[in-house]
Amino acid sequence: MDEETAGPGRSGVPTLLFTALLVSPCFFAWASSYVISQGGAGSHSGMWFMYQVSQYIAYLGLIVAVVLTIINGSQREISRIFIFLMALLIVGGISALWYATHIYRSPWY
Repeated sequence: MDEETAGPGRSGVPTLLFTALLVSPCFFAWASSYVISQGGAGSHSGMWFMYQVSQYIAYLGLIVAVVLTIINGSQREISRIFIFLMALLIVGGISALWYATHIYRSPWY
């Protein structure tokens, strides 16, 4: 490709922020799980709902974030450091979600 026709590469910042948005329900699930495990009688109903909803959204968000990272990594349109940071966010989200499911065991499973 000629240098005249080659456009500037895309910035990885919006993609990184979008990945952080997709992974954020993992941390909501972790926080809700922690509050339920510490909790009193009044914390269970609302926080249990928040935990369940954020857990299911987190699974979907992690799948989309992994696909987005793989696509951007294979196209090489953004810098490798942003791909690394996206992967780091995904690993952190997986760890938080795993820890959330092990702090509070749902009575329904």
